[in-house]
Amino acid sequence: MKNTRMKKNITIIAVILLVMAISITTALGMRSVPDVNANEYGQTYGTLVDMKHLGEIPDLIRATGIDGTIGYVYKDELYPPLGNTPEEALRLQAERDARGEYSILLYESDGKTVIGEFPMGGGDRIYSVTSDISLD
Repeated sequence: MKNTRMKKNITIIAVILLVMAISITTALGMRSVPDVNANEYGQTYGTLVDMKHLGEIPDLIRATGIDGTIGYVYKDELYPPLGNTPEEALRLQAERDARGEYSILLYESDGKTVIGEFPMGGGDRIYSVTSDISLD
């Protein structure tokens, strides 16, 4: 009788611990893995922090423009190609350096509606992509 009650108590404790482990895992997973946002054109958008779990950079990266407007910039414009050879990399870098300070367009999450500009290149003022967790 005592042995049966002990087995029953152990089983109850094991079930409770299993339910707690599943609940904790689910709660942590919900906080650490973001929803993948995609616009009507199939482009992903979000912050670099949110998207690090995907193993790739979103097509549109959240950024704050020159005038403080929050929008998105295209990944390929923010991170231009590096080149396939050392010589090509040096040539592309020299072209970027010669260009000086310039701006790329800032878009709504649809990737079509222009809402501002994001500074690139040289200059004294420093701007960066938005690294907060929230997405539209």
